[in-house]
Formats: sequence, C-alpha cells, structure tokens
Amino acid sequence: MRALNDERRELLRRPTMANWEKARSESIVEQIPHLLARAKLVRNSVFMLYLGTLLFLLSSALLASLILVGSDGNARNRSFLASDLPG
Repeated sequence: MRALNDERRELLRRPTMANWEKARSESIVEQIPHLLARAKLVRNSVFMLYLGTLLFLLSSALLASLILVGSDGNARNRSFLASDLPG
C-alpha cells in the first residue's frame, strides 16, 4: 500500500508524464480502495478466528467445571462418570 502511494507520488512529481505513466497513476488510484477493503476483510477474519477460539476455550472450561464440581454441588451429578468404571 505504501509502495503504491510512493510510486504514485513519484509519478505526480514529474513535470510531464507519458501515457503509460498516466495509466499507471490511474491504475494505482483504482487499486488502493480495493486493497484497503481486502485488508479490512483480513483484519475481521483474524479477529473472528481469535474470538471463536476464545469462546471455544471458555465454553470448554465452563463445561469441565460443571462436570467436575456439579451444577448443584451434589456428588450424584458426577455419578455418571464413575458408572463406566469396572468394579
């Protein structure tokens, strides 16, 4: 992005521009909004990835704590864990 802006600035500093330089400058002007939109999408994607991971970990920890402690504090809530053990 910065390189494109620098290139455009360099092209605009010249007193006269050839046709290809004008076309390149116009191309740069068209590309910058698309690159900004893509960068925003990538930023949002990474944010959602981290948010999803955090929510998964929090829900896993909540489920583990409910299983280990029991929702009302009674040992009978944990009995299903011991029912599969032999003996």
